[in-house]
Amino acid sequence: MAIQWPYTVLCPARIVPPFLQNRTVAGGASLSGNMQVSASDAGIWVCAFENIVLHNRATVLSWRSIAVKAEGRLNPIDVALFDYEREYGAHDAAYDGPQTGVPFSDGEYFSDGVGFIGSTVSVVASAAAALRAVSISVTVTIAPRIESGQFFSINHPAKGPRWYQITNYDATANTIEFRPPLREAVSAGSTLEFDRPKCRMRLASDSEMLMTLEAGSYGPQSVSFVEYL
Repeated sequence: MAIQWPYTVLCPARIVPPFLQNRTVAGGASLSGNMQVSASDAGIWVCAFENIVLHNRATVLSWRSIAVKAEGRLNPIDVALFDYEREYGAHDAAYDGPQTGVPFSDGEYFSDGVGFIGSTVSVVASAAAALRAVSISVTVTIAPRIESGQFFSINHPAKGPRWYQITNYDATANTIEFRPPLREAVSAGSTLEFDRPKCRMRLASDSEMLMTLEAGSYGPQSVSFVEYL
């Protein structure tokens, strides 16, 4: 069972957005300046959260809890795109920030101020796609904006959720091209998650969650992740 990163408690003030880090090798440059570069694969996702302020007992204990459960780089952590709705979302242009959701019949929300929330975007695979495919046929029910550069995720049965970034969307043919290649084959009817895309990650190093605290109880922290392969 993967750890879920708790944004409501450990919220970064600054992020390094997901970046598909290519894995290339190259020999030295020739006297003319030419260099041969080859890629071993399509790259892996990396991202980072910075300036997560630990300011009370709850935040310090949450950080320590994740650190001990992760056991360094050993165990996976499911990371959702931070502030996805505002930055990348396939929502209507009038959409502004995270939803508070639908309240109870008396107009009240849950104790954390959030109501009942369903999917805002509905996109599913209309046909199966093979392992390492870079395009997929889709059925779009609700998605006001699908554009190059947007992210979605697919929750694979074996590998868990993985990010994919759109390189081209053909609204006539209902096909989405993306990178990286599919980490696992996809069956028809599988959901493409545009509302809150997640990726299964691991800590970038065993010491990522080492804390630095002032007076033993306060301090900004940073943590880096790499895709869990």
